[in-house]
Amino acid sequence: MKLKNLIACGLVIACRLVDPGIAADQSQILFSNPLVRENVAVPKLQSLRFVTVDGFAPFSAFDENNVLRGVNVDLARGICAELNLVSSCTMQVVAFKDVENLLSSGQADIALAGLVPSSQNRKTLGFSTPYFRYPSRFLVQRNSVLSAQAPVGVINGSTHQAMAQALFPELKLTPFDNESNAIAALKQGTVSAFFGDGLRLAFIQSQDQTLTCCQLQPGNYFLPAVRPDTLSAAVSMSRPDILIAMNTAIRKMAADGRMDEIYLRHMAVNPLK
Repeated sequence: MKLKNLIACGLVIACRLVDPGIAADQSQILFSNPLVRENVAVPKLQSLRFVTVDGFAPFSAFDENNVLRGVNVDLARGICAELNLVSSCTMQVVAFKDVENLLSSGQADIALAGLVPSSQNRKTLGFSTPYFRYPSRFLVQRNSVLSAQAPVGVINGSTHQAMAQALFPELKLTPFDNESNAIAALKQGTVSAFFGDGLRLAFIQSQDQTLTCCQLQPGNYFLPAVRPDTLSAAVSMSRPDILIAMNTAIRKMAADGRMDEIYLRHMAVNPLK
């Protein structure tokens, strides 16, 4: 399915790149690459063919009316608007397994599909400056203070358990088989906090009317060595012109606040606040 004539809309704020394991500035949602030069000449492109995937909410998914929506869809619109290509951009929904081949074979120009850079795919693909970073956060009992004695729930065997062990070795971690059991224990006061995906926890807090006991604690944590946490657009290594143009567009959109507008349009609450 193709979405033609991607129309310009607004986008989200830039977040500075934070050191692994350090809490981010609470006013910042995304981050851009500070090494991008202001005076880079932007290549003139004639058109752009985007590919994305379904079922990747809030980034790309079909709604109840079978309309594709999400951060990635509006990001594509913004890139096309910034590059004056609104009338010559298309977006196609494809299977995730086909994304790399479509790029490398020249059947697509840009993938906004959650591809994670690796030593293997970097041989054929180039990746944009990251346009989103998943925070890890604590959901805590209201008016409580985390301490070495207070039990903190984590999902057994998860990357968040590994992150907590690396970042907070003094905490007493209590593993649970799944998120539901961990949240139930938090409601009951069996644990004082739950450490997990900040985006997911923000959604739960906004939707679960029975979670009045708890709130997200300020502070966002990142440890890329344990949990890859960024989203980047991918292009074929043979098209450095597209990569330069796209990076320039993303940087401008982040700098003037359009990226923040997109983010807040598709997420019920700001997971970084």
